[in-house]
Formats: sequence, structure tokens, C-alpha cells
Amino acid sequence: MACREATVLIEKKQERKLDVYEKLALRFHLVVCNGCRRYNEQSVFLNELIRKSSLMDITDFSKMRLADDAKIRIQQLVENKLNNM
Repeated sequence: MACREATVLIEKKQERKLDVYEKLALRFHLVVCNGCRRYNEQSVFLNELIRKSSLMDITDFSKMRLADDAKIRIQQLVENKLNNM
């Protein structure tokens, strides 16, 4: 298994259970690859922090609003791009 495939499985296992083949392939790869083993540790750590943070408590996305100055900047960027086409 290539490191790229291993990192995809590392991220997938944070969201769902891996099937038997994926689990075994990843486990074997982590035994032989220090870089992916470290990436796995960091990924698990970051996901735990995110789950514990107050950001994950936001469940009503309808209450989230973009700041007015951000709206203006985005609108100006879009208008500039359209004018330069």
C-alpha cells in the first residue's frame, strides 16, 4: 500500500469503521512506515481536539452568518473577476 492510500484510510477511519481488508492493509502499512504512523497519531489527536472543542457544539447552522465586511470583500472580488474577463 502506498502512503497516499494509507492517509486516505487513516482519515476514513476517523469517520467510519474500515472493512477487514482496509483495516489489515492499514495496520500492516503502519508497522513498516514511520511517516504514516506519525501521521496517524497526529490525525487521531487533532480529531479528538475538534470533537472536544466548542466548535463541534454548533448544530444550528442557520444561526451562522458571514460578517458584513467579509460579504463586501467577496462581492468586490467577484465583481473584479467579472470585469476582467
